[in-house]
Amino acid sequence: MAILQRIGGAEKPKICPHDIMAALAEYKRGAVSKAQIVAAFELTPTEATNLDEWLTNLDNDTINRQLIHDVLLLLEGDYYTVAIAKTRLGITND
Repeated sequence: MAILQRIGGAEKPKICPHDIMAALAEYKRGAVSKAQIVAAFELTPTEATNLDEWLTNLDNDTINRQLIHDVLLLLEGDYYTVAIAKTRLGITND
């Protein structure tokens, strides 16, 4: 299962976009680690790999939190498919 399927609600347990965004914000501030996010959301190894891509892109400033937030909200609302969200977020692993 990939993290976007959980955010979109296709896989359980669902991840709320606002919750994961709060975790990413705290990561960017240095308040939490990747391991803490993985544990808090009970991410699978595949989902942790997806998270790695987001965190790398955040660290390199090739993607910003606002873009991630917008895409996740559109995914949750069924306005974006998982494929579109993956493209917009630069996720290459599943």
